[in-house]
Amino acid sequence: MSSFLFLKISEKLFFKFGYRRVTIKDICEGASLSKMTFYRYYKNKEDVAKIVLKNIIDESNKKFESIMESDNLFINKIENLILLNESLIDRIGSDFLNDIISLKANIFKSLIDKQSIYEEKKIEEYFKKAQKAGELNKKTPISFFIYMLKDIQEKLQDEKLKRLYSNEKDLIKDLTNYYFFGIAPKNKEM
Repeated sequence: MSSFLFLKISEKLFFKFGYRRVTIKDICEGASLSKMTFYRYYKNKEDVAKIVLKNIIDESNKKFESIMESDNLFINKIENLILLNESLIDRIGSDFLNDIISLKANIFKSLIDKQSIYEEKKIEEYFKKAQKAGELNKKTPISFFIYMLKDIQEKLQDEKLKRLYSNEKDLIKDLTNYYFFGIAPKNKEM
């Protein structure tokens, strides 16, 4: 029970303040437990942070696969993936995300590297399925679709573009349609 409480409090604090600003003392005070109890379960703050990040990755992967295995049209799956990514970023907070990115060479590197390999493999697999089903142009290389998907993510960070929309969902839909509508087959002969 204490182990779970430390994880929940750590997650809450990391998401609010980032990894760097949270101390073991903060975690223990938030859990109303002693440092001695903390060290019974974890070696250090890094140990807890890796578990928190691993849990986020596992949860995200389940949602990703659920979206891609759904009966929705492929274009709607892409929109849902982008929304998933945006909600994940909102949930974990910019401070924790920036800490993950800046510290990835050190403490988070193996988790981030494994996740990147998983994502690339899965995205390629699902895009090939969509191509085979006629939902994506069969003549266009999968690498192009993946590149464009990453470009959508970058465009979503553009403050000038964001100001053109009253809500982010409409921006995501328009960007997705802009990039993918032109490559969706117009007839079943593709």
